[in-house]
Amino acid sequence: MEDGPAVGVAAGGPPPSPQARAPIPGYLKASVFLAGMAVMGAEMAAPRLLAPSFGTSQLIWTNIIATVLAALTLGAWVGGRLADRWPSIPAYARALGLAGALLAVVPLIARPVLAAAAEALAAQKAGTFLLSLASVCLFFAPPTLLLGMVGPWAVRLAGAGRSDLGRVAGVLSGLSAFGSILGTFLGSLVALPLLGTSRTILAVAAVLIVTGALRAFPGLAARAGVALLSPLLVALPAGKVRWEPGTLHESESLYQYVQVREEQEGPYAGWRRLFLSEGQGYHSVLPARGVLTGGIWDYMTVLPALRAEKRPALRVLNVGLAAGTVARQIDHYFSKSHELAIDGVEIDPEVLDCGRRFFRMGEISTLTAHAADGRAFLAASPARYDVIIVDAYRQPYIPFHMATKEFFDLSRAHLAPGGVFALNVGATAQAEDLLAGFAATLRASFPHVVRFHLGNWDVPFTNYIYVAADHPLGPPAASDVHPDLGRFVLPEVRRTWMAVGAGPGRVFTDDLAPVELLTNRMILRAVLRQ
Repeated sequence: MEDGPAVGVAAGGPPPSPQARAPIPGYLKASVFLAGMAVMGAEMAAPRLLAPSFGTSQLIWTNIIATVLAALTLGAWVGGRLADRWPSIPAYARALGLAGALLAVVPLIARPVLAAAAEALAAQKAGTFLLSLASVCLFFAPPTLLLGMVGPWAVRLAGAGRSDLGRVAGVLSGLSAFGSILGTFLGSLVALPLLGTSRTILAVAAVLIVTGALRAFPGLAARAGVALLSPLLVALPAGKVRWEPGTLHESESLYQYVQVREEQEGPYAGWRRLFLSEGQGYHSVLPARGVLTGGIWDYMTVLPALRAEKRPALRVLNVGLAAGTVARQIDHYFSKSHELAIDGVEIDPEVLDCGRRFFRMGEISTLTAHAADGRAFLAASPARYDVIIVDAYRQPYIPFHMATKEFFDLSRAHLAPGGVFALNVGATAQAEDLLAGFAATLRASFPHVVRFHLGNWDVPFTNYIYVAADHPLGPPAASDVHPDLGRFVLPEVRRTWMAVGAGPGRVFTDDLAPVELLTNRMILRAVLRQ
């Protein structure tokens, strides 16, 4: 059986019109590429804008991605309808320029709104999810919706009277996707580190405004005016992110917002504290005098006394070094009586720099600081440690890959004989499922697990210190610790000390570790109780 004739050609149909063979207008190709780049550039900047108020947890990323996708979806639907109503390049270009204008407003108005939201969060008047979702929608949904209109509108304009509409749609979709890829890398690896969050958003907005102005306005003078004024957006003063009295330093690193503050008056005058991201708790403290802080760092200083073998050599690994508070205390109380060596691991080099500049971390002679992920460092290290301390919080979350049986097994393999492993867990007393999960996971890796805790007056959770080892654990005696620790720290350690037995908790694994889900549930319960 012979094949049928080709439709429209061999069958006698009309040959394709010249319009069908015409190239896609360069302006449309360039604009969809830039729109795709702008969407991902803004999406990469969004968590950095929200981090000083809400942190950088998976919950925040979920809100951002869901909001962007919802806005793009609605934008595609609206753009298709508007394209049929106004199939003209000037109307299309105005929508592009308006998206840039709305995006330019974001860093100019976001700070006071986010500051108010952060105060509400600190007072537990609303949940992180609702506040972060509302903030993302308020700032990023409108310009993203307009950018979502670009794709279908461009296809409508380029495809009018053509027989190769599928090719046109494919080319424009591919350019948009390629722009998104480039926007992701340029935004995250180039623009944000070099320009900062506000100027990155303003730079993206300026590109959109100029691109829209090229075809939105009929007069050459108007186009030139917009083209000259828009780059000035990038030169606007970025301003302070969350400047407060006593602020010595603030910056936006690749990982988070970093702030150092010094108390100006009162009983803590002269004390320095390190705040990260939303600042609901501080991660390091340098007292004006002495080394004890009254905080959880003091209580981790008794951990070397829990070793089964009191050897002269003492090697400590501190994962989550921050600005070095624990390392300073261990150095102060053990360097004179032991051959002490401390490896401190902190993922953010900016935090290490703050430790050296503002917290005298460089004076800790027994400390070697490493800028690395804690688990990756431990996996690559041949060393064995007498004490491993994991305090790798991004408040109030523990990175899930440092809360699994595989990580605890790795840590146990790096313990010297008689060594101890300790994990700091922040939780409310009602977070039974979260605490039971940590207990069950540690018991799956270690035969002996205990815990003690310290309540906090300035943050709404308790610090639980879980200690695990291959040998039985009992509270240290006063003779095992420095007199300062015996007087100020040991009584509370002994009062809250409890053995952790086998329980009903879920064992966290690399494949399934719902740490953030359980933490979010804990936060929601706290909000509902409030």
